Amino acid sequence: MRILTLLDVEMETHLTELLTSRRPVQSPFTRPPPPCTRHRSAYTFLLLLVLIPSVLFAQRHLQIPSGHGPVVEYEPINLIPEDLSKSRLDFNFRISHEFFIFTRDREGSGSRPFVAKAEITVEIFDETGTSVGRDFLYKELGSDEPPSASDKKQFLQGIFSFELPPGDYRLYFEINDLQSSRRFVDERKKITLRNFKDVALETSDFSFIEPVDIQEDGPQRFLPLNLGGNVFFGRNFDGYIEFTGTDLDRSLPTVHYHLRFYDPEKGENVTIVQDTVSRDHILAGTALDVERTEAGYLYHLVPSSLDQKYTAILKVDGERLQQGKYKLEIVVRRGEQEKVIRRAFEIQWVNKPLSLRSIDFAIAAMRHLVGNEVDKWLAMSDIQKLKGFNEYWREKDGTPGTALNEIQEEYFRRADHAYSNYSSLRRPDGIQTDRGRIFMLYGPPTKTERKLVPKRPPQEVWYYEAIGKVFVFEDPSRIGDYQLIKSE
Repeated sequence: MRILTLLDVEMETHLTELLTSRRPVQSPFTRPPPPCTRHRSAYTFLLLLVLIPSVLFAQRHLQIPSGHGPVVEYEPINLIPEDLSKSRLDFNFRISHEFFIFTRDREGSGSRPFVAKAEITVEIFDETGTSVGRDFLYKELGSDEPPSASDKKQFLQGIFSFELPPGDYRLYFEINDLQSSRRFVDERKKITLRNFKDVALETSDFSFIEPVDIQEDGPQRFLPLNLGGNVFFGRNFDGYIEFTGTDLDRSLPTVHYHLRFYDPEKGENVTIVQDTVSRDHILAGTALDVERTEAGYLYHLVPSSLDQKYTAILKVDGERLQQGKYKLEIVVRRGEQEKVIRRAFEIQWVNKPLSLRSIDFAIAAMRHLVGNEVDKWLAMSDIQKLKGFNEYWREKDGTPGTALNEIQEEYFRRADHAYSNYSSLRRPDGIQTDRGRIFMLYGPPTKTERKLVPKRPPQEVWYYEAIGKVFVFEDPSRIGDYQLIKSE
């Protein structure tokens, strides 16, 4: 993808500056400086000894942020069972393939050349410490890539479901990678399972789901988001809740909801939507069943044996919602009976470019677009930085109807690549190198060519066939610090 007719002016302006700002290389054969110059040099050297630590400290926060979000996510959910003398506990988990060690499948038992072996255990303990439920999953994971390049966007997901008497419980969750000593254990999570029998009105936990392969003649299927109670940035999603009670009859109760967002630019919560769930999305006599397939676990809606059981599905236009913190309030009302559920959650950009995870680093990476304006931005307060940054990219957004700005995302993905791939001993930040600048403005070249000529510095030529451009870089120091010497 090429960014960029919107940024063409910035490209050409800064490319011209780049080509005209080169300093001549000084010859190593020079006369020694006069005595007064030597004293000045000594003074300058001492001054640098004082200033260098402070400069390094000031730049430390401009190192690229790290991390791609949690590797392990899980969420216990209390639902309404078919047997109202009990309470249903669903344990949803999501584990990144990063957790596991992939090795070559020498036995040839799998369909892919690299394999990992996982063992997942969930155990439930009551208040006395007695084990009252346990489930286990063994799974072989396949990958087409070698271990160092296994896809970080792949996940192992699953659902364990238990029916237990109402009460307080402690959960034990264990993950073992059977091809290494890697292990994850969490035994601190607690949950109270509600009583759904002989109550005027009671609700299940609220959870987030995503519809999949909806067919008019088949059951509705859903995938739990499995993001630790949060939701994905840039994607639509649904909210799911069940309710039952002795005072309910076949007429539908009402479900109201109020969604608020904490706006960091304003420093306050603002209302995003306040509405009532459509009657088309309140279903009587339905239940959520677990369906296990070769690809993983799904939920699907099935008929319930309980007449006074209802399911409400909140349709949320998540593509329009910004990243950040939200508060959701749901009110289920039938006659004089009312239940209020409050839920705080975040919309997370799980695979967000690393260079976008720090506002200072992101602004610094925009020097190729706005020049020395970067220095003015960095001197502002955090709220002013964020406001100016958002306004700049809002003007460049080709899809203003959605929260995801594809042009911004592409630019900062290029920044991630440039930072890591075009650094050198002299310039550890690859973004600020010549190759980094060209890559960020024009994207990956159609092809590259290395030229190694005896007694001449190595050269690298980038060809952009679609736009008819050629860039020639040269490494005079021979330490990987390539400089742009020609643009054709």
